Amino acid sequence: MSIIIRTEIEGILGNGTACKKSFITKRFPCDPLLVASVRTAELFRNEVYVYRKFLPLLGPFGPELIYADHEKIIMEDLSLEKFSIHDRLSLLDLEHCTAVIETMASFHAKSLSIKLKDPAYFQRLIEPMIEVVYPSDEKPSIGRSIEHSLNSAIQSLEAIPTLTREIVEAIHFLKAHVNNAYNIMRDLINSSGKHHVLTHGDVWINNILFSRNNKNLRVKLVDFQGARHASLATDFHYFVYSSSRTSVIEENYDDLVKLYHSSFLRALQELNVPEKDYQCLNVEWFNKELRKYALFGLFSALSLVHVILTNSSLKINTSEDISAHRSNIPITAEKTKRIECIVSHYIRTYM
Repeated sequence: MSIIIRTEIEGILGNGTACKKSFITKRFPCDPLLVASVRTAELFRNEVYVYRKFLPLLGPFGPELIYADHEKIIMEDLSLEKFSIHDRLSLLDLEHCTAVIETMASFHAKSLSIKLKDPAYFQRLIEPMIEVVYPSDEKPSIGRSIEHSLNSAIQSLEAIPTLTREIVEAIHFLKAHVNNAYNIMRDLINSSGKHHVLTHGDVWINNILFSRNNKNLRVKLVDFQGARHASLATDFHYFVYSSSRTSVIEENYDDLVKLYHSSFLRALQELNVPEKDYQCLNVEWFNKELRKYALFGLFSALSLVHVILTNSSLKINTSEDISAHRSNIPITAEKTKRIECIVSHYIRTYM
């Protein structure tokens, strides 16, 4: 949704020392239809706000901000620290998922610690942020494509030559929700909660950078356009269902749940949050959050599966209806297998 430019600068400092710097500039797109249909102006404004106001408070979870205004964001080039995006098509193995889960837990915990310490201050912080993906008005938004994504998932499952009971159940489930998917998503992210936090809102494989330091994986998050005040469970399921390998979901899902919760509580403790303020955030509370918001993660992942598992770059003609574009994407065996995995996992776990 933006134009990304890498700029390298070489020169001599005032003391005569040679200097070489590299920066990443994210520019606001100029296509009028894209700006209107995806609300890129509001998305861009949200990201600028997160970089300016939130990340300095939360810590180095993303690149360091150099400069930002309504047209551009200039930030450090994380490739200089050997950060890079993982291969999209192979998805993330357990090691990489573990690193992301621990990072998300820490990110959410820092946000909650600010909220618990000074609720009025936190409320002032989140007030300028706008919901752009699933707004309450009737204007175009990128979230309007969610029903097309579900229809595409249904078509993929129906194309399987032999329909097992589990696949038929998945098809019936999606058909029961397809006409109301947007309202479901809107209601979930607009719900209030005492322990809601600042969420990233778009934690999928293309927005996560990794750098290996000896045996440890470092993680940085980028693209904060979808950040919102919501349940931490929305980020958890958005990430797990969109970006972890199928084997991780099928074999290690419960391990990731336990890891997130223990990492979240440990981070709150390290941030010196009084135990009385988070003792209610036990396993039962977290499981309740996961159950309530799992559908948000599932539907989000279904909207991303074609982007993640395509073998080539998608080309969108901006003279067409962007919200309907995904319904024309070809069905492949890899995409169908992935759709079957995440829908069936949701049904087995949360229904």
